[in-house]
Amino acid sequence: MMVSRYKIQAFWNRAATWIGILAPIGVSTITAALVMPTLVPIPFPIALVAWGGLLVMISILDFKFRRVPNVLTYPMMAVGIARAILLTDPNFLPYWGAVWILWSLRFFAGGDAKLLMGLFGLWPDIRLVGITAAVVLVTGIPYLVSSMPKIGASH
Repeated sequence: MMVSRYKIQAFWNRAATWIGILAPIGVSTITAALVMPTLVPIPFPIALVAWGGLLVMISILDFKFRRVPNVLTYPMMAVGIARAILLTDPNFLPYWGAVWILWSLRFFAGGDAKLLMGLFGLWPDIRLVGITAAVVLVTGIPYLVSSMPKIGASH
């Protein structure tokens, strides 16, 4: 029995709708379990593995499609704001301002800015700046070198 193209398309549309609904809930839950473990009692190793999987998925999406979906970054930002309110800790605001300025100068794209804002909302710490800078250097320089036109190459 052959399945019609319409039924397949309808299935994927429903799946995309459910992913759009469930992804933010999952991201928020995992993120909250890491930064506020007393509120969301998920065992730390499970939350850490899920968080690592989430970051790998974001990396793959960014690399393959040059897009970081809002359903993955906005929940991180929301949990970061909730963390700041619950702990009365507005330390993330200067980091968000710096990320916004760098985004405005086209230093990086919007998805990268949203991801960094989410991370700095969750962990507003100067050490994250150093880690981020190291990652950009380690991954960015080889990418720039590989994308440069070859000297003396014939056109």
